[in-house]
Amino acid sequence: MPMKNAAPWLVQCIESIIDQQFTEWQLIVVNDHSSDNSFELASSFRDKRISVLQNSGTGIIDALQLAFSKSAADHITRMDADDIMPPHKLATLYAIASENEKIIATGLVQYFGAEPISEGYLGYEKWLNTRAKHEDHWQWIYRECVIASANWMTHRSNVSFDHAVYPEDYDLVFDWYEKGLNVKATNSVTHFWREHQSRTSRNSDQYQQKAFFSLKLKRFVHLDFDAKKSIILLGNNQKVDLTLKVLAEFGIVPTVLTERNLGSHDTEKASQILIGVWPNSAQRLELERFLNQKKAFLGENFWYL
Repeated sequence: MPMKNAAPWLVQCIESIIDQQFTEWQLIVVNDHSSDNSFELASSFRDKRISVLQNSGTGIIDALQLAFSKSAADHITRMDADDIMPPHKLATLYAIASENEKIIATGLVQYFGAEPISEGYLGYEKWLNTRAKHEDHWQWIYRECVIASANWMTHRSNVSFDHAVYPEDYDLVFDWYEKGLNVKATNSVTHFWREHQSRTSRNSDQYQQKAFFSLKLKRFVHLDFDAKKSIILLGNNQKVDLTLKVLAEFGIVPTVLTERNLGSHDTEKASQILIGVWPNSAQRLELERFLNQKKAFLGENFWYL
């Protein structure tokens, strides 16, 4: 568990771990140069299962690397210092993950906070939970990070933070996608995600749209791009502009279309389509029906960005 200036939420977070129904756990907290009393608070828990370390480097990735190097368990999960575990979390995820070393166990998420949760975050919560219910994570891998950063458990052989690439949670999920691991989800909430103005994902450039697009498009080129096939980029917005810039680094120049002229283009020969727009559900169904008729299928030769 990386920790930086988490004092307002830390006690509630650690207490939620102590209160787990599954009791054979090891919590390694790594203090990332906090300027508040987070280190003292974490160290005040007299529980032999809890270790509190100082980050030997700087940032979340260094903290995760240190914690992982000190871990002894066969199965690994991550926790964020401002969030809460429901009491059944570890027991539920371990029951799934221990079935097979090639399983990523996850569940549903729920935002909470002192202030009303924004429509954007509620939409992301609903989208993540839909992925969990359908277990179709890999079809949507280029849309968003399909598994919440602190809502998974897997065998330690599947875990590595060595790339030093932010956003590190999305990068790890791409590792699992590349390895062809199987994501299995419980239909219960396994993580309470705290929304507040100080969240790192709100305030660090490493977690803004440009960083996400750079990561996922570079992964697309490495993992799914077929140079033998032409590629279509659908849309006219900031996402499309970012996509063009990243693909240009690899000498890839897509054909840019809008929904209006997609029908007139020979998409059967294009084979690979990146969709930079997000129409309403009825329009998405219509678009997907059209693409399916052209032998294009989600997660095989077209993807949402």
